[in-house]
Amino acid sequence: MILGAVLIFTAPLSHMIFSKTNPKVDSYKKELVLAVLDVDNKITDNRCDLENNIIKKDRYLYNLDSLNTQKKNIIEQNEVALNLFIDKNRVFGWRTTRDFILGLGVRLPYLLLSFIVSFLIFKINTKEKSLKRYFFWLQISCYSISFYFMFWVFWTSQDFPLKTYRWIFVLFSIISSIATVYFISYKKAFQLKSSLIIEKLIVLVLTNDKYIERKKNKKRHLEETIESVDQIIS
Repeated sequence: MILGAVLIFTAPLSHMIFSKTNPKVDSYKKELVLAVLDVDNKITDNRCDLENNIIKKDRYLYNLDSLNTQKKNIIEQNEVALNLFIDKNRVFGWRTTRDFILGLGVRLPYLLLSFIVSFLIFKINTKEKSLKRYFFWLQISCYSISFYFMFWVFWTSQDFPLKTYRWIFVLFSIISSIATVYFISYKKAFQLKSSLIIEKLIVLVLTNDKYIERKKNKKRHLEETIESVDQIIS
């Protein structure tokens, strides 16, 4: 419970320790800028040649127009190359690790709160049918919204329209939530039955100590004990 409370508080804030940008993308941007800077240097040199009377004005204008066109083409190519590089270096579809942690952090508390709700329901352990039915659907709704948000965090494919993914995630979220709640309920029942079996076995051993100590009727005692164990387990 304490760990869950700490995670609920820290998860939405954990993204703050990560960089706002992708280091790989930043490095690639610097490489792309070099080509633009090279053209800028040529434009500056062209201007200096005009001022020093090395070239005439008509030649200067021709060079300037050519260099500006070259610079424009390089910038457009850089934008395409940069977008492709960003897509290749996404983190589960997110542009940066910070964005991914932020997206996960604001959605993770929903799932953690769902587990806490299930834990509290287990502790209440009510026998009232109407209340048990209410708790069942409460868990279904909690897990459904949690799984729906978590699917979006890790989903990277865009092969179908966005509306299609929404309906698919809703369907899978409901199915997953029902399976989770039934699994938790079965696990609770199994644990309860196991604890009762262990308790009965301990009582059986303690109540039969007198037979073991007397060393009488060992065979009959062994048969009775085995039969009792079989009844308890079944």
